[in-house]
Amino acid sequence: MLILFDKLHRYDLRLGRLHLRGADVADGSPGEREEMPHHIPGGEPEEVYSLRRKVTGHCDRYEIIGYSKVKIVEQRDHFDIERSIQKVTDIAEDERVPKSTINLEVWIPPDYDTYATDFVIECGSVSPPGRFGWFIPNELTGPIRDYYNPNKLNDIRSIHWRFFRDEKVVKFFDIDVNQMPLKKYLTAISEENSCPQNICDGTMFTPTYCKSGKQRCGLLLSSNYNSTKFVIKHIKENKLLMRVLFVGDDLASLVIKLKEKYWDRNDVSLVVLSWVPSDVVLYERDFVTVSFENSERLNFTHAIGYKYEMHRLVKVAWSKIENIAKPLYDAVRSFKFETDEYERLLSLYEAKRYVNTPKEIACDFLYNNNKTWIKWQKSPESYIYIGGIFPMSGSSYGGQGILQAALLAATAINNNKTLLPNYHLKLLATDGMCRAENVMKNFIEFIVDPNYYNSLVGVLGPACSDTVEPLAGVSKYYHIMAISYSAEGSSFSDREKYPYFFRTIGENKYYKHVYMELFKQFKWNRVAALTEDGQKYTEYISLMQDDLELNGISFVANKKFPRERETEPMTRYLEDLREKRARIIIADVVDEIARQVMCEAYKLNMTGAEGYVWFLPMWLNKTWYNTDYFNLEKNETVNCTTHEMIKAITGYFSMTHAYYAPYNQTMQENISVGDWLKKYKKVAKANMSNYGGFAYDAVWVYALALDKLARTDAEALSDLHSENTTNKLVKIVEQTDFYGVSGRIKFRGGPSRFSVINIMEWYENDTHLIGEFTPNLADNSPEILGGDLALHPSVIKWFTHDGKVPGDGTQSPPGCTIERIAKLFDVECQSAMILLNVMIGTLAIVIISAICFYIKFKYDRKVQKQREYLKKLGITNERQIPANLDDLEVPRENVEINRRLGVGAFGCVYGGEAELPWGRQRQVAVKTLKLHSPPEDRIDFLKEADTMKRFDHPNVIKLVGVITRTQPLHTLMEFCLYGDVKTYLLSRRNLTTNKNSKRADEVSPRRLTSMAMDIARGMSYLAELKFVHRDLACRNCLVNDSMVVKVGDFGMTRQMGNYECYRFTRKGMLPVRWMAPESLFSGIFTAASDMWSYGVVLYEIVTFGCMPWAGKTNLEVVEEVRGGKTLEAPEGLKQQLQSLMNSCWQQNPKDRPTASSVVEFLANNDEVQPTQLTKRPGIKLSEIDFTNEFNFLNSPKAMMEPHDAIFEIKGNPPLPQSPDNAFDLSPEDDSTFQMQSNRTDSCHEEDDEGFIGNSPSNGYINSKL
Repeated sequence: MLILFDKLHRYDLRLGRLHLRGADVADGSPGEREEMPHHIPGGEPEEVYSLRRKVTGHCDRYEIIGYSKVKIVEQRDHFDIERSIQKVTDIAEDERVPKSTINLEVWIPPDYDTYATDFVIECGSVSPPGRFGWFIPNELTGPIRDYYNPNKLNDIRSIHWRFFRDEKVVKFFDIDVNQMPLKKYLTAISEENSCPQNICDGTMFTPTYCKSGKQRCGLLLSSNYNSTKFVIKHIKENKLLMRVLFVGDDLASLVIKLKEKYWDRNDVSLVVLSWVPSDVVLYERDFVTVSFENSERLNFTHAIGYKYEMHRLVKVAWSKIENIAKPLYDAVRSFKFETDEYERLLSLYEAKRYVNTPKEIACDFLYNNNKTWIKWQKSPESYIYIGGIFPMSGSSYGGQGILQAALLAATAINNNKTLLPNYHLKLLATDGMCRAENVMKNFIEFIVDPNYYNSLVGVLGPACSDTVEPLAGVSKYYHIMAISYSAEGSSFSDREKYPYFFRTIGENKYYKHVYMELFKQFKWNRVAALTEDGQKYTEYISLMQDDLELNGISFVANKKFPRERETEPMTRYLEDLREKRARIIIADVVDEIARQVMCEAYKLNMTGAEGYVWFLPMWLNKTWYNTDYFNLEKNETVNCTTHEMIKAITGYFSMTHAYYAPYNQTMQENISVGDWLKKYKKVAKANMSNYGGFAYDAVWVYALALDKLARTDAEALSDLHSENTTNKLVKIVEQTDFYGVSGRIKFRGGPSRFSVINIMEWYENDTHLIGEFTPNLADNSPEILGGDLALHPSVIKWFTHDGKVPGDGTQSPPGCTIERIAKLFDVECQSAMILLNVMIGTLAIVIISAICFYIKFKYDRKVQKQREYLKKLGITNERQIPANLDDLEVPRENVEINRRLGVGAFGCVYGGEAELPWGRQRQVAVKTLKLHSPPEDRIDFLKEADTMKRFDHPNVIKLVGVITRTQPLHTLMEFCLYGDVKTYLLSRRNLTTNKNSKRADEVSPRRLTSMAMDIARGMSYLAELKFVHRDLACRNCLVNDSMVVKVGDFGMTRQMGNYECYRFTRKGMLPVRWMAPESLFSGIFTAASDMWSYGVVLYEIVTFGCMPWAGKTNLEVVEEVRGGKTLEAPEGLKQQLQSLMNSCWQQNPKDRPTASSVVEFLANNDEVQPTQLTKRPGIKLSEIDFTNEFNFLNSPKAMMEPHDAIFEIKGNPPLPQSPDNAFDLSPEDDSTFQMQSNRTDSCHEEDDEGFIGNSPSNGYINSKL
């Protein structure tokens, strides 16, 4: 703290650099801030500037409250109160604090209220008030003795200002400025004392009425123009006969020279404008004062009149100083000179200013007036809070006892006067309950309460590892430290993720070194673990597993049971461990689970008496095994008595970091650990906790770090949550090194301290220390470099039947099971086993190879037989051979034909019965191939059978068998009683006019709708299998005895595979009346083209079998379709059905519905209504050729005549003429059209050379009509 305040030599104060970075206050400690001058201005009389500069340039600093970077910076504000306040409030764009933070001397006139501004704080007066005035030295008062009473030396002697209107008086002050020493000041020597040329002549102001030479005027000496320019208005407004000479910083020395020059003359006097007290006017008793009445009764302006009245000398600070630098703010408020102290300072300065330097005068005053500055440092005691989170309930840690230990630490720290002077450490206690939600709730309460947050140094706790992660993770965003006293989980060592987390207990990952040494001691090489899934505390086991296996210790199992479970039994987990012969089991589980586990272990005979060794946590409650109590009081259902539990757990081991240092070791209170334990026991009584020592030392870690920070950087304590302050505190904590209650506290570059690890064994209802592990440590590395394990064999007890160390479950090597083979080859058992495996493997390879050769041989014979058979059929191209139909082969003798059903493209179709290979007799339709058919017909016949064998759907004709091994070829299909749909409809047209017929239901709307839906289902099935039918019409759909319609006639059906369409590339007979435009002109067939045909089928159904495009030839139909025309739906249909038919005939295939959507549409809409019949379809008897059984028509034209043409053709816009949708007439024959071979990558292209179409009478068109 700077404790030099010279009323004669005003100065500006700057605090190193109070530079906010976020919420950070940079205190100006070395290396932590920029050295840029931030000033706190104050006005002053200019005649004292030079001397003030010397004083402030040599002042000493005496550091008391910790602000070591205080700077006194020279700056003038020319007594402009607005400017002084503005410099304490203005913040530059790239800064977060004003350039001036504190001004120790701001002149406040009587009418000005600093509280009118929102950004400054008035910190009280610094000394008695001061003012400006006109002063006449006593040595030069001879000419004016008649105008004041010179005998009243104790009173302030004054002369009234009105005398300066009287030429008789002012003549005494008319000093010749052209004589030395005034002459040199007639021209300005600096900007500070310069006067504008429109006001002054050089440095001299002369009123207009004094320039004529007729009026005699006196001379007033002043310092700098900018500080005293108000006097010009004063002289003008009051018509004073005075000139003003601005001499700058030399006013004090000039007054001395003039006094020496004129002291013996009675006709010359001198008047000066100055500040009192100053080095010009140190005491008013040495001068005669020019008195001015209260400005309210004079014709003075605000800027003039109040300059001569008493001003308060006030300390002003930036408003945020109170919050971010509380100790400094308190010191500034206390900083004040009382009247007697002020007089002593002036007297000392008067006596020594010509003998000693300003530095020596300042030091003399400080040395001899220590009572003055001691009281400045006395400020109200500030609180620093630690947010304590303790497991008061809901855990086995003993939170009450931990809290008592922490309170003991806070009391000891507050009673230690050398620690944190002027601060009181206070612990805020909350209950975390070892639950993450409670811990975060408590933390949020700490940070949202401004009464605590601003002075909250950090958090003490929480206790449980699972609750630390959320708190430690979020605390870095609030720059709050957290020191835990019992969270051993290893996942918090990541300093980037948890930069502000520490703990005074060691990490449980250090246990791996103890386990490793312990297992080596007892020769255990197999170990298992049982933990709760997702628990942070047990993560060290997974990390330990790799290290153990590198040292020859295998993890036979690491079982994890789910955290969220209702009544998950532990039996299956323990049985699994027993099956794997696990004998050494680490079970890091909480109290409740520990009771369940050990009860099941008792029932499964997996206790210490049976040779099992259990490792359980040390932090379990002392009576955690008391199942009688927990079943009765806590409604648990552990199926073991307390007596049985004691048998189950006897002999279990635990590990823990040593709770306390040796009892004779001296701790931080300069008493022994044993004495402290007595004090702790007296306070905590029955609530003593093993973790009390860790909590006690954690509070001391905070206190020692804060004390060091206060001594090196006191400003940092004013803003504990700045990133800068928290980082400094973290660095100090990392360097912590002291001997506490729990042993040596040193973090060695990590978040955790290191300590001795104790190995405990439980028996006789108590834990016993059976060994200690002392780690080997590097001084500045948070790693253990091995260590020494010291066991106490006399204390260790084994409860096995023989009292010896249990085994780890390793089985003894079995005897040789192939001893004869070993003797035969004269080798060891292991080598014999290898030989046996080689022989078995070789034999297996030979057998498998023989089987493969046999299968291939049979397959080759079968293929050869098939080739020979196909050769007999005249088929020589193997690529045209369809897939194997042997699985459907039916012996010819099993088929009986009893009637003829009709004639197809390949031959006659007969009805009959067949006895199928699986023993079932059924009605079948037998499709035959003419005996002397060409090879192309035979291939198509077999291809159709191969296609049909893949179909299995209620609405698709099913192939039930084939006869291919002997000629002629036959295919057996399911028999449909009522024939094709067209014949069915034509034969029942009369029922539409006889509604009362018993068979009227056969053509009812419901029946027609069912037929349409059956066909749509069959087509949907084909589309799913990527097949295009290409010849869908009512004549190719059959009706079985259940009135179910099935799609048949697959001679033109082709599979698209992974392609989007099928392209037809040859001349052939096509059903043009049912074909879509893209199929007709581009040879492209898709599921959408089948839907065009389906729309024609609907047309056939509603017209009861009428021929589409009736009255037109096939070529005329082609031309109509080329023109973009479609069939017109019959009149009388419901709008929904008409829309469905029209949607099927959309020119763009993508706009047509799918078969599955049609099924859904028909299922959800009204039934199909047949249209009104006007004519019967048919042909004249004279046009039938009974001599040709395959072509009943004498002329194709006969069937095309409009016998039932009762509908008009609807015209649509024509298709665009392009190579992709055009056909051209052959120049050789106008009746021939060619399918254009326009290949696209998305279509499957095939040359259907074996296709044979139906006759033109059924609407097909051939290349040669």
